[in-house]
Amino acid sequence: MEADVSNINWFVSGVVGVVSSVIGAFIFWGFQKLAVGQSSKRRAKKAEDLQKQKDRLTKLHTNTSDLLIHYLGLLFYILFLAYLGSALGYLTDFIYFPLSVIRMSIYFGAAFIAMKAFSDLAKLKSFESTIAEIDSQLVALQGGSPNK
Repeated sequence: MEADVSNINWFVSGVVGVVSSVIGAFIFWGFQKLAVGQSSKRRAKKAEDLQKQKDRLTKLHTNTSDLLIHYLGLLFYILFLAYLGSALGYLTDFIYFPLSVIRMSIYFGAAFIAMKAFSDLAKLKSFESTIAEIDSQLVALQGGSPNK
């Protein structure tokens, strides 16, 4: 009797193992198919963003007046944010903490805008190598190779 129960246990364990392996294979196949679809969408979006960046850098590199207008506009925007942050400093008597948080977020926003502008200017300084790097990334993305 004990041998029969042991054989039944082995049989049930084997059936459960095979069934769970088959179900796991189908689940893995579904997730893999979903991941490939998401990866191609991600590659297409990154290629589109790289192309926009290349077009914008080329436009700024070829036309000096656009470059001056763009970065002077950013400079005035940063100065306005800095002025707004310092003006809020005079109103901290009655609601100190919320206005301090708003001031710091304004200062950080201005700093992030300035860092983006400096990054773009650094890319424009080494324009040929930046465009070559963007082109190589575009070729890699369109060829289907993994992202760098």
